[in-house]
Amino acid sequence: MDTDEDNKIIAQILSGDQQAYAYLVNKYKGPVYNLVYRMTGHHQETDDLAQEIFIRTYASLKKYDINRNFFSWLYSIALNVLRNYQKKRKPTQIATEKTIFQNQEVGEPHNPEIIVERMEQSRHLAAKIRTLPDRQREAVVLRYYQDLAFKDIAKILDISLSTAKMRVYRGLEKLADLLKLEEES
Repeated sequence: MDTDEDNKIIAQILSGDQQAYAYLVNKYKGPVYNLVYRMTGHHQETDDLAQEIFIRTYASLKKYDINRNFFSWLYSIALNVLRNYQKKRKPTQIATEKTIFQNQEVGEPHNPEIIVERMEQSRHLAAKIRTLPDRQREAVVLRYYQDLAFKDIAKILDISLSTAKMRVYRGLEKLADLLKLEEES
């Protein structure tokens, strides 16, 4: 994501060109929508939350530090909105069906039984991810569903690189323990 280009657009917005904000919304609506959907699992909620994120971001632009990456700052706002949402509502299914089709090997036959089995496994994993503490769940989703590097996760969550790695590691470790306990019972 081009920080210089984003900063030029932000300068235009702060100078009174409110229409310039549409450019940032269009540029980042896909990643924001994807993050929100992965954390909530509801399309109807995702639209509302994404809109709220962009409204809050616009309202906070005067506080934006141009030395910071806009994408990371936007994701920080998004995670704060999602944390507030999660406090009000119980955690829900993380989106998984899209991931199954994306991960299907090229040339692999589209066997309905395999697809259904993968969907069920993916839903099961999503249910386990929902049981993780919020901080671990956020880190795991950012790493494996959003495919972000650890340094980006650290910036977004405003934590050190080692803390970002530890949250992902502990989240994965806890998932493994949960799955192992389930197999044993």
